[in-house]
Amino acid sequence: MINYFKELYKYRELLWNLTKKELKVRYRGSILGIFWSLLNPVIMTLVYTFVFSIILKSPIEDFSIFLLSALIPWNFLASSLNVGIDSIVGNSHLINKIKFPREILPLSITFS
Repeated sequence: MINYFKELYKYRELLWNLTKKELKVRYRGSILGIFWSLLNPVIMTLVYTFVFSIILKSPIEDFSIFLLSALIPWNFLASSLNVGIDSIVGNSHLINKIKFPREILPLSITFS
């Protein structure tokens, strides 16, 4: 396990550069830029809170806080797994040409 982190530390500049590249590509041409990543959980929380608190009359007090505490980790986990897998397939040209730890690709996407 220690060797794993040493290897990642050795390639930290590559990880940093891939993370910066992903941020630039993802939010290029976007009106709100990086704020889209913050806006998504807020809008989902508002919609779910409206549906479950007002329409379905959920008995849970402070439902929005309850929901947000579950929604943020779930969205992070689900999106990290989805884009992590896509990052390996999408960067197959790097995998074939350069020797580096393959874990850097999903990590760079997750950090961005």
